[in-house]
Amino acid sequence: MATHSDFNIAKRTGDIALLKLTESAKFTKYVQPACLYAKDDVPVSMVSTGWAVLDSNDSSVNDLLRKSSVIHVDQENCKQTYRGIARGIEVVQDSNFCGFTDTSICYQLSGSPAFIPNLEDSRVMVVGFASHGAGCGHRKPNVYIKISSYLDWIESVVWP
Repeated sequence: MATHSDFNIAKRTGDIALLKLTESAKFTKYVQPACLYAKDDVPVSMVSTGWAVLDSNDSSVNDLLRKSSVIHVDQENCKQTYRGIARGIEVVQDSNFCGFTDTSICYQLSGSPAFIPNLEDSRVMVVGFASHGAGCGHRKPNVYIKISSYLDWIESVVWP
């Protein structure tokens, strides 16, 4: 596993890691390659999937894959929403983007992808991954890691 050198859980920076498979992936109807979104902009509308716990009182693992829409939120509005929550730490960086989903980030949703589906060849374009949010039940946007901000690092790990 490779974690980003800027990873700091308290400051919410560098919240990205890469895993190396021990064997080649076997592509099926449910396992397909994905492309990485290289543009710095963030699409207005995306999709997210994950095995989310939807209630902070629910500690069970959900075995039902959920799908939700992600609507991009203006960066400055998102920064303002989270300003002051972490005692002076700016928890929304330029390497993040924010989005509203049908569900707020609960325990198992962190790491879920935000992507653009491609209906032509079934590949998806991954824009980012859920990093953190205000927690279960809050009506605040979730904060995502923006893939385009980490492309150089990803390539340095994958193709050293």
